[in-house]
Amino acid sequence: MLSKKGTKDKNSPFEGGFRGMLGFTLIEVMITTAVLALLITGIYSIFKGGTDAGTKGNVRMERYQNARAVLEMMSREISCAMVNEARKIYMLGINDAGFKEDSSGDELYFVAPTHSTSSLGAGESDMCELGYWVRLDTEIMRHYIAKSIDFVYEYDAADSPLGIAARDLQFYYYYGNGDADFYSGTWDSTDETNDTTYYKLPKKIKIILKTQDEEEREAIQTFETTVFMPGAE
Repeated sequence: MLSKKGTKDKNSPFEGGFRGMLGFTLIEVMITTAVLALLITGIYSIFKGGTDAGTKGNVRMERYQNARAVLEMMSREISCAMVNEARKIYMLGINDAGFKEDSSGDELYFVAPTHSTSSLGAGESDMCELGYWVRLDTEIMRHYIAKSIDFVYEYDAADSPLGIAARDLQFYYYYGNGDADFYSGTWDSTDETNDTTYYKLPKKIKIILKTQDEEEREAIQTFETTVFMPGAE
């Protein structure tokens, strides 16, 4: 009968002492940790880059849509502008700030029949005072008075922001058929010494709007459109 003493189990982890229980060495653990850290850093960088690109794209698209919406509104209202010497209704374009104390770009003021007739009160008409300007290179402002108009455009309480960051606003007034026939930022239909502008409207107005995100993370974007004036002679 064989004795169990001295027999060895070939599958025993204790064969040869504790040699079979040894794990990774310190160097192996450090190398594994370093590789894992590099892998996680790479994945995070890719994820963050994609997130940032998506955020910038959304901000850029929102700014683009807002700028186009503002230019559309301006074009629609400006195209309705009118002048009338008898009623002293005029258009006034000012180059690089004028009426508004905080203005930092061109200003344009005019009168147009844009007030809704359904909301007219006694003694009111559809005539409105309108205007556009940029406040301190930060936002575009709209001057709007639908009641008791007096053609005094300095009244700041009638001005409100249009919700778009603006760095500059420029107007070019074309009085001839060629692109060289224009005034940059200036049009005064009350100027008796200027037959071109005296109680007249320009044939077309080019609007250039420059915008930038509030954090200035991206370069300034420039938008422009041209408004043709039906009431011009």
